[in-house]
Amino acid sequence: MQQYQAVVTQQYGENERCNRNNLFRVQVDIGKWSFADINDEISSKTEHGEFVQVKRELKSGRQLKWEEWRLG
Repeated sequence: MQQYQAVVTQQYGENERCNRNNLFRVQVDIGKWSFADINDEISSKTEHGEFVQVKRELKSGRQLKWEEWRLG
């Protein structure tokens, strides 16, 4: 399993973009690549250092597969 450093910068309100998952905006650093302002769907409420499943959706709208991320 790959580990990503993801920093949650904003949590959307429960009534915005209603979904069974909680939506966050995160900044992600993957090696030398840095993604900011990616809308991510996180599988559950998380605390610092927890492993979570994230479906990445780039600004282009192309969805990537579910992956395990470690927040922290």
